[in-house]
Amino acid sequence: MKHFKVLLTILTILVCSTKSFAGIDPNLATKLQTALDSARKSLKLEGTSAAININGTTWEGASGNSYGSHPMTTDMELCIGSDTKLLISTILLKLQEKGILSLDDTIGKWLPPMKNVDPQITIRQMLNHTSGIADYLGSLTGFADSIMKDQSRKWSPQELAGHIGTPYFAKGTNWVYSNSDYLLAGMIIKAATHDTLTHQLHSFILNPLQLANTYMDSEDTLKGEVAHPWENGYDIKSYLYSPRIAMSSSTWSAGGMYSTARNMADWYQAIFTGKVLSDASMKELLTFVNCNPAYGMGYGLGISTDTSNGRNILKHGGAIFGYLSRNLYDSIGKISIFALVNQDGIEPQPIVTALHKVLIEYQATGIEENSQEVSDYSIYPNPFSKGLNIHYTLTSSDNITMKITDITGKIIDIIPIGMQSTGTHDFTWNAPVNAHSGVYIYSISGKNGISSKMVVKN
Repeated sequence: MKHFKVLLTILTILVCSTKSFAGIDPNLATKLQTALDSARKSLKLEGTSAAININGTTWEGASGNSYGSHPMTTDMELCIGSDTKLLISTILLKLQEKGILSLDDTIGKWLPPMKNVDPQITIRQMLNHTSGIADYLGSLTGFADSIMKDQSRKWSPQELAGHIGTPYFAKGTNWVYSNSDYLLAGMIIKAATHDTLTHQLHSFILNPLQLANTYMDSEDTLKGEVAHPWENGYDIKSYLYSPRIAMSSSTWSAGGMYSTARNMADWYQAIFTGKVLSDASMKELLTFVNCNPAYGMGYGLGISTDTSNGRNILKHGGAIFGYLSRNLYDSIGKISIFALVNQDGIEPQPIVTALHKVLIEYQATGIEENSQEVSDYSIYPNPFSKGLNIHYTLTSSDNITMKITDITGKIIDIIPIGMQSTGTHDFTWNAPVNAHSGVYIYSISGKNGISSKMVVKN
């Protein structure tokens, strides 16, 4: 078993702005939307909704149609499929933090005996797919046909577990992705809490993080408009998702949740910046085992590690009839990207890769490419903890003002230095006690122009 420790790499230069980024640079919003449109058209996808969260600041975009001439919008909800799994593993880690269960508990401690399921398999082995339990979706004969027979039927987890076939391998000896692992994980959550899965989702994750448009479809109430699903050029809403009860309940804790791209980008930002789990739980979540390369370089607990545009990332993905979900979290700059697509059969990862590339390339330009140099200056240390030293040279006398903003454009501090003569000057800025860690923009302005630099607070 390999262990990869995910490091939050310090960002040295990053400017990110759009209509939602408080107007730092609307050009970036245009670049992101252009990349989204171009990728969707190139892939010939019906529609997509995408969102980017950079250290708490979000951009949203949509492209294509939900159905007919009805455009896709950013507030539409789509099935996230197997991206449900990270939320399930997070609940189990939260229950472990509360002492209700342990990830090293066996299935047999919480669930009754089941055919083809070794009761000695641990919860951890299910969450990282080393259990060997066969995928019930692969064993359910004619899955789509079974769903279509009665679209209003609500499948119970016990019924679904009854379709688990012969194990793939002995527990802990190999790795195979299996939806049964997370079906049983959902059943364990219910058994351990004597509660519904949806209530646990709301209590631990959805309500605290204000993810108002995310829900377990078979157990919760519709929050808004759902984008139509497409397959092989056909709108399949009428014959697979009308009503959605059978489809949503048949995938349940393995992939039955709906959300918006915005909610999901915010979710990735929260979980991977330490706002949900304890440090000990995060270490367990991000302990990776060798996996099928198609799923990444390593698989943790409902999350995998891989690369994108030359950077190490965290990612997962989801797929169900008519919907696909792709994403990444880039620890450089705390960037989360989510793309939801209302069509299956075409790999949409290029959308996420294209948006990621726009942000990376923008790092090389940012605010400074459009700035006039009021002076040559340096800032150190960068990253900083408590304060910054600014060393600058004026080529002519000028009335100097220094300003510090966060990445959203919110003013943190303004220092009117006043008239200064030609020559070299030094200034020390002490950060406010309540200044959070993240990216800041430090600018020096005068009558001759403005110069801006990116700095990072630890």
